[in-house]
Amino acid sequence: LLIERSPFFVALFFAQALFYTLAALGWVAEHLGVHSRLLALPHYFVLANLASVLALFKFLSGERYASWEPMREGLSAVLEQEADFRVVGAVSSGEELLRVLERQQPDVILLDLELPGMSGVEALGRLGRSSSARVIVFTAYGTDDKIIPAIRAGAKGYLLKGAPAQEIVKAVRAVHEGGTHLAPHVAARLMAEITQPKSAGALSPREVEVIRLVSDGRSNKQIASELGITERTVKYHVSSVMSKLGADNRAQAVALASQRGLL
Repeated sequence: LLIERSPFFVALFFAQALFYTLAALGWVAEHLGVHSRLLALPHYFVLANLASVLALFKFLSGERYASWEPMREGLSAVLEQEADFRVVGAVSSGEELLRVLERQQPDVILLDLELPGMSGVEALGRLGRSSSARVIVFTAYGTDDKIIPAIRAGAKGYLLKGAPAQEIVKAVRAVHEGGTHLAPHVAARLMAEITQPKSAGALSPREVEVIRLVSDGRSNKQIASELGITERTVKYHVSSVMSKLGADNRAQAVALASQRGLL
């Protein structure tokens, strides 16, 4: 429903923006002594539109978050159509998931990576120590910095949001039976990572950028801002650098990177 209505609201938003532009031109024309019927828009019309534009913008910016619940309900409905499937729970955070698993023992979990609080990758790591459930990542992100950590943390499947219902059902069955299921794009990215020739412990160009900024004393937040990535991604890169260099902390990672001539 939200997706079907979005084009209408976006069009309305730009129509409102056009009125604002015409009103601004009318104001300039009035002060320059130029008279035009097209630009003679009453000021009260602009004021009347202000509230509706702000309300509309709030609706559009909040649509991403408001749509998660219907998406979750829709996914549950799709899975419940299978005679041998039963949805035993739905949660909205990693912490809530761990609490539910104290009472429930599902066979398969569909897990988003972008969760409030605990990240999906962190939840994956903790799940492996407390539950026998097999996890399929179900997310909007198909980049290397999401795929690789998730697979390493124990995900048995990786689907992108927008996957057809039959593929989701197929993935659940495959993972439940002990197999794996990766979206084609994800499988290609994973294969490229595995087959890419590189020496053991070699840092990627992005990791070199991150460790250089760490050596300058930058915080994760500052690094994220400078590189245009999220703090979670920075944490992933720092962790990867430490692992490749065999460092126990950031200071040691900087020292080892310096010894390798990376700084």
